[in-house]
Amino acid sequence: MARYMKHISLIVAMVLLAFVASSCGISKVSQIRLTSLQITSINPKSLRSVDVDVNVGVDNPAMYVMIDGLSGKIVRNGEDIGTIDVEPVTLEAKTVQTCPVKASINLDRKMSLMKALGYATSFDINDYTVDIETFIKLLKKKNGKGLHFQFKDKPLSDFFKSSDDKKKKK
Repeated sequence: MARYMKHISLIVAMVLLAFVASSCGISKVSQIRLTSLQITSINPKSLRSVDVDVNVGVDNPAMYVMIDGLSGKIVRNGEDIGTIDVEPVTLEAKTVQTCPVKASINLDRKMSLMKALGYATSFDINDYTVDIETFIKLLKKKNGKGLHFQFKDKPLSDFFKSSDDKKKKK
């Protein structure tokens, strides 16, 4: 099961970091890059949910960014897989760092564990869309500015397009 959860934790980490990079309209923030990923623990809570702890290496050439929690729904080809809730994550300004990321994954009531594990073994990012909601704080001050983001039916692959792909669309 740990092998299958690696795919899910990769989704959690990549969505979280790519979300910040692609959603903020600030050029330096879009340069935030994922440098490494290490699963530190997978703790099943039940047959329908699991807690995942991941260390994510991040190169952040931008300002301080706090992702004040992220919640979302994962859908595969129109079928609800489940929900992801990620605890707040802080990216210090202009650093290369390792960030601990804690997430809770809950399967949809119509999704069986065996079916979800089968999807994990044949994972194709193009099959998935997400609904995501989060608040991102851009300054370290208590009253620092923040932005609320909400995406509906966003292809998961959109979070992974390179900056070159974005330039071609303009």
